[in-house]
Amino acid sequence: MSRLFEEIEKTILPVAESHDCSIVDLVFRREAGGRVLRLYLEKAAAGSSNDSGVTVDTCAAVSRDLAIALDASELIEGPYTLEVSSAGLDRPLKKLEDFERFRGSKVKIKTSAPIDKRWTFTGQIVSVERDVVHLETKGSFRMEIPHSKIKKANLVPEIRWT
Repeated sequence: MSRLFEEIEKTILPVAESHDCSIVDLVFRREAGGRVLRLYLEKAAAGSSNDSGVTVDTCAAVSRDLAIALDASELIEGPYTLEVSSAGLDRPLKKLEDFERFRGSKVKIKTSAPIDKRWTFTGQIVSVERDVVHLETKGSFRMEIPHSKIKKANLVPEIRWT
């Protein structure tokens, strides 16, 4: 992680916390339209459901306060676009604590190296032990996926018709 990214994260964290939010993911990169700082939030007290509790009003308030804090810090030179949004129903899972928190939820995992000749797994999180995510896939097949091999993981939204 670059020094600039660490400093940006230090500036962002207290702003998010002041709105009772936690940071799920932070991305700062160059895209076709220029540099983009993208922040994904959830309410700090959000339960284990797939609902992050972040509203459009929350995003607007965090974005406004964050723009002021970042401008005052003068960390980012030149133009960039700031995007603040909810982590959403397909919330990314990054830390082992995320996998533990969403135990019992359906997840899609992409690995950085093949496991049993596969790169993508979809199933229910059964448990997390040490640095291994235990997943039950279709047909009650159990997989052990080392956290270090997880390239990307997202919750799979459960659609319920009433």
